[in-house]
Amino acid sequence: MKKALNFLLLIILFAGLQDTLKAQSIRARAGTNHQTLILKNVRIVDVEQRKLLEPMDILISRGGIIGAIGSDLTAEDARIIEMDGKYVIPGLIDSHTHLANATTSANLINKLDHWLRCGITSVRDVGSDSRQLADMKRAINSAQIKGPDIFYSAFLANKYYFERSLGGGAGADRFLTPWKQEVNPGDDLDEVMIAAKAIGATGIKIYYGYDRDMLDKLVAAAQKYGLMTWSHAHLYPAKPSEVAAAGVDVMSHVSMLENDVFTGEINTPRDGAIQKAEIDLFNINLDNFVKIALENDVILDATVMIGSGSVYNRDNTQGQYLFNIVNQLYKKGVKISAGTDWYQDSADGLPILYDEIEILVEKCGFEPIDAIRAATIIAAETFGGQDQKGSIAIGKHADMVILNFNPLEDITSLRKFDSVMKGGVIHKRDEF
Repeated sequence: MKKALNFLLLIILFAGLQDTLKAQSIRARAGTNHQTLILKNVRIVDVEQRKLLEPMDILISRGGIIGAIGSDLTAEDARIIEMDGKYVIPGLIDSHTHLANATTSANLINKLDHWLRCGITSVRDVGSDSRQLADMKRAINSAQIKGPDIFYSAFLANKYYFERSLGGGAGADRFLTPWKQEVNPGDDLDEVMIAAKAIGATGIKIYYGYDRDMLDKLVAAAQKYGLMTWSHAHLYPAKPSEVAAAGVDVMSHVSMLENDVFTGEINTPRDGAIQKAEIDLFNINLDNFVKIALENDVILDATVMIGSGSVYNRDNTQGQYLFNIVNQLYKKGVKISAGTDWYQDSADGLPILYDEIEILVEKCGFEPIDAIRAATIIAAETFGGQDQKGSIAIGKHADMVILNFNPLEDITSLRKFDSVMKGGVIHKRDEF
C-alpha cells in the first residue's frame, strides 16, 4: 500500500489548518464553573444500581467534577441551589451520530448548542469529516461554543465499497484520507491506525467489505494503538456472529442481525434482501449470536427507529419485527445502547434520541430504567467513557439532566426536563 506519503501530508495539513471557527461570528466565550455548587434535595436516578435514590445533596467541584453525594452537604463559599425534590438523571448520550450531516460549521454550531440545552451531553460520531469534528471539539473544550462532548472515528471500507457499492457507483473517486480510508487485504494496518490516531479518533468504524480473517486483523491492529473498534453488524461477508466473535467493542444496527440466520455467503445487501424475503422475520432464532455477544461483552448500538422506519412514522409496521429482536436480546442480557443514526430533531423540536428511548420502552419491552441506561452508562461504554461519564457518581463529570417528574414511572417525563448541567455548568432548556 502506497498511502504513507499521502497520509503524512494530509496529517500535516490537518494539524496546520486554521481553526475554521475563527472565520465565523461565533458567540462569546461560554461560562465555566469557577465555584463549588451544591444541589440540595435532589432525587438521583441511579443507573448503576438501577433504582431511584432518596432525596440528597450533590456537591460539584470548581472543576465540574462530582465531589460528594450525601445528606446535608456543606462547603465554604459554595453556591447552594435548592432543587425541591426534582429528579436528576445522567446527561444523555447519543451513541450513533453523523454530525457532518449539518453541512456547514455554522449549522453544526447551532445544532450542538441546541442538543446540549436539550439534555445531550456527549455524542459518538461514527462517520464524519474529522477536520470539522476536531474544530468543534476544540471549541467546546475551550468553552468558545456550547455543545456535547464529541468522540469520533476513522471510517474504513474496502475497494468495492468505494468503487461500486454504497460509495457512489463504478468509477467514483475514492476517498483516501485519514478519516475515510480505503483498506484492503495486504495493506499496512499500522499505517491505517497511525493515521486514525493522528486525527484524534477514539475508534475506527469498520463499515463494509470484510471477511472474518480481515476483521480479526483490523481489530488486533486497532487494539495495538489503543483505538476502539466500532463495526456494522454485518460486514458483507462477515456475519453478525462473526463480527461479535472478533471482539469488536460496538456493533451497529439491529436491522442487520437477521442476516445471521441466512445461509451461505452474503457479499452484498442485495444478497441479503433475497434471503430476507424468504424467512419469517417474526420468528428469528438468534441464540447463537446472543451467546457469542455475551461471551465477548459486545454492545449493540441498535438504532431501532431508523432501522424499523419509525423515524418517519412511529406507527410504522414494516419494521415491527425488529422490536421483537431487540426485546429478545434485552431479555437475554445483551448490552444495548441508544443511538439514532439521524441528524434531524423530532416534531416537537427535541433531539430524536428521546424517541429512540421511548421506542425501547413502548415497543421493545424495556423497563424505563434500562432505556435510560441505554442512553447513559451503556452509551458511555461505547466510547470508553464509563469511568468519567454515564452515571451520577463521585469522581465523574457533573453531566446531568434535571427533571420535573419521575421518569421511572413515565418515560415520556424525560421530555419535561427543567434544565441541563454539563461539567457543573447549568444550561437553560431550549424553548424550540
